[in-house]
Amino acid sequence: MSNVIELLERIGNNAELQTQESFSQAVIDSNLSDDLKKMLLERDVKNLARELDVCADVVCAMLPAEDEPEEQDENDTQQEEK
Repeated sequence: MSNVIELLERIGNNAELQTQESFSQAVIDSNLSDDLKKMLLERDVKNLARELDVCADVVCAMLPAEDEPEEQDENDTQQEEK
């Protein structure tokens, strides 16, 4: 799996590999399995994500903090009682 990620990183970082011809040649020259090469050449994102076990579901939840009860120290309590 790291080989396909390294190839995708190299393609993303190299402007010369952005054309269809150079992209195809880079994929063909790689040492990936034939299935992965086919998915990349056909730009089959769905099956490639499944093959790489990509988890696209990201969930974030935020909960407001609860107010802490106000604590009075003993001096304040004694002064209020007087």
